[in-house]
This record gives sequence, structure tokens and C-alpha cells, in this order.
Amino acid sequence: MQKPVYTPLNYCRMMNSFTHHSQSGSRIRFTQVVAIAFNSVAGTFVSTSDMTSVAGAPTNEEYATVERIVSSRHFAKSPLLSSFLTYASRRALEDRMVRISEYEIGLNVFQRSDSFDPREDNIVRTYARHLRKRLQEYYETDGENDVIRVEIPKGTYVPVFRTMEAPTEFAASVADSLPEKCASEASFPDSRPHWWRVWMPWAAAILLAVYSATLFWAGRWALHSQMTTEHRSMLHPLWTQLFRPDRDTFVIPGDVGFVILQQENHRTFSLEEYLNWFSSPTSNSSLSMSYLRERTYTSMQNLAIVSSLQRLPETLPDHFVVRAAKDIRFDDLRDGNAILLGSQSSNPWDEIFGEKLNFHFVDHPNENRNWIINRHPVDGEASIYEPVTTNKTHRTYAVVAFVQNMDKNGHVLLLQGLDAAGTQAAADMLLNSEEMQRVIQAGMNRYGAAVSFELLIEANSLDANSHATSSRIVASRFHE
Repeated sequence: MQKPVYTPLNYCRMMNSFTHHSQSGSRIRFTQVVAIAFNSVAGTFVSTSDMTSVAGAPTNEEYATVERIVSSRHFAKSPLLSSFLTYASRRALEDRMVRISEYEIGLNVFQRSDSFDPREDNIVRTYARHLRKRLQEYYETDGENDVIRVEIPKGTYVPVFRTMEAPTEFAASVADSLPEKCASEASFPDSRPHWWRVWMPWAAAILLAVYSATLFWAGRWALHSQMTTEHRSMLHPLWTQLFRPDRDTFVIPGDVGFVILQQENHRTFSLEEYLNWFSSPTSNSSLSMSYLRERTYTSMQNLAIVSSLQRLPETLPDHFVVRAAKDIRFDDLRDGNAILLGSQSSNPWDEIFGEKLNFHFVDHPNENRNWIINRHPVDGEASIYEPVTTNKTHRTYAVVAFVQNMDKNGHVLLLQGLDAAGTQAAADMLLNSEEMQRVIQAGMNRYGAAVSFELLIEANSLDANSHATSSRIVASRFHE
């Protein structure tokens, strides 16, 4: 069935039908209102973008569009991004590809060898993210008036070509042509059946009522959403920095296998050793428990924290990425946001950021001891905080830190505990404690929303794996 075309002539016929049967000023005003509603709906129908399928025959305009993009100032100094877009567009237009693999792009665009493994090398995913961002920048500036637009939807590397329509031009053409066409059309007799003349005004009135009700409830929902956002949490400015629509936020739970490996071998492992352990199947094969490299373990406490973070109103599901510590790469933490769960003994990526913190974790698995060093204690603070266990309670410590990522264009949140109870206490306080929210908000009000901070927490529990029965902030540091 072919879609109806809303032309100025059809529009005038409908309007003349209304005015021909109106007998009072009130009906004429009602007709004008209905005309406004119809014009709004018709404009919506006509301005809908048409998608050019990759399965259709490619046109010269599509090739010219790609050439114009890669020649623009946004791509001129990025040969890899230009090659990426050109190669993917050619495969989509000429070869009619509906799927382009990460492996294929790695070989043909980034000149990787046949042994290229996308799980180990995420260069294609990283450049795809940059390419989408660069295309968005191009269409916000130089390409604002392009009729054909190129998009690469998330989850695929196949470009989509969209033909855009300008609703303002359509509205202007209708307005310019109405007086002449309507005047000539008015002289023709109305040959439409009687039922059309009777029911069309009522149909238009119903359409207007539905349209108005939709606008009303949409406004109510927008107001409700705004009020909900304002009352979500005092930490709303912090969460909106961590969860942003322009980048992924990597949530990295602690690696229980890494903890066991260190305990069984009675020594700590650096981040470099950890990565080498997984990258080479034959390396460190003599280590006790070396088979752990083939498995991924985390704790139920970490999974509970991840679940709580996912339920935050500020979380963006499309950019919330949960990834095992062994699957993270430096590029993920270089320009992405991240949340690291656990101290350096369970999450080796803490090494990148933890070395710069005032509250520094020390782990001696050969002595079965760990503690936190306060590098610059102030009055009333201790220089060392070490867990204490009695026959009734277990006292432990944790750190909540908010720092910049490696490229200093994003943020990393660290929830570090001397044990599972400490990490859980840090998460519970951050998500549920008004005391912590007030302290962080005070720091953000004083230094700005992007302030870096460290909070040292003392928690009491029944044992090292239980939820804290009580916890408090014992020290804090804020940095501009």
C-alpha cells in the first residue's frame, strides 16, 4: 500500500471543505485550529528521514559523501580513521556486506598479521568509538547541511547511509503556495460524499485531542523525570561524570583467582606480571595454581556491587560495560571511565592509580598481612591502618577514591578494601550513606564537580567476609 502524499493541493481541498460548510465565526475558528493540528502532523510525516539500505544499488552521491567527509578538517589529520571509514563504506556499498568482522578490519585497515586476535588487541573497537565521535563532530559543523549522512551504529562496523529531509523547507514551500492554490481550488464544486463532509471535522477534532493529550502527558513525564533527577542523590554530579553518553564506563570486579595465586605463591604480583601471565600460555607454568589463568573468578560481594551500580538512575545501559580484570587493556583506562572494585591484591589495575594516592595499600601475602599507609597524616590521624580481629568483631579499613583517568579526560572510581568486608563497606557507604554523600558534596561545592578525592573508611563486621555492622569516615583528602 502506497503512503499518502500530503501536498499543498490536498491540504487546501480539506480546508475548503471545512470552510464551505462553516456557518458561524466559531466554526471558522475551529477550522483554523484543526488546520494547525493537521499541518503539524503532515509536517511530521514528510520530514521523516529515508534510510538507504546497504543492499540497494550504490549511488555516486554516496561515494561523494564519503569522499567529502574524509577530505574535511575533521579527518584530514587522521589517516587511520579515514581509511577505516573508506574501507567499511566500500564493503557496504560495493560488496553489499551486512556484517564486517573486527578481524577483517584489523587485517585490511590496521595492517595486523594473520595472528591478530581482537580479544587481545582492541584497536578496532577503540578506533570505531573515535570514528563515531568524529562523524558526530563533522555533522555538527561542516556537514550540518549534508543531504546524505553516514552513520555506524553501535554493535556493527557496517555504515548506514541516510537521506535527510529538511522539514523547514517543506513548511516554507507549503506556506508560499497556499494562497494561489487555495484560491483556485475554491472555485471547484465539492464532489466528495456526504459522510466525508460530516465525519472529517470530527476525525480532525479527535486527532487534535489525541495530539494535545500526548503533549500534555509528555510534559508531565518530562517534569517528573526532571524532579526525580534533582532528588536522586546528592552525588548526582559525581555519577554524571562517570556515566556519560560519549564514552564507555568499564566496571572491573576483583579477581579472586589473582588473590589465590598470590597467597599460594607467598608473594605479590605486579600488573605487568599479571598481564604476562595471561598473554603467554607457557609463562610461569611452574607457579602454584597456574591453572587459574584459564578461569575467571569473582565474589558474590562484587556482583552485588555491580548490580547496585547498574540500578543507579544515572547509569547508561549502552555504555555500562562489565569486564574481567584479565580482559581489560590500557586503552580502556586511557580515555574511558572506569570503576575498579577491590584493592591491588585483587584488582591489579589499581596499581596505575593507587601509587599516587595518599592512602596506599600494602600487601604481604607471605606474612598473611595487609594494611593502609597514610603517607601524610594530619593531627588525629594514624600513619598505618591495619585490620584487627577479635573473638567478637572484625575491624577493617577501605578507601573510596575518585581520580582522573590516564589521559586526564575522564574519571576512575576506586572502591578498595583490605578484605571483602572492607570493599563492601566502601560501596555501601558510597551508595547509601548520607554522611559520605554530605562529605563528598561539600568537597565538590568547594573545589568543583571534577574534584579528586580520597576517603578512608573504618568498618566493623563479624568477620572478613561479612557486611559491616557499622562504618565511619576517619580521614579524607580533596584535590583540585
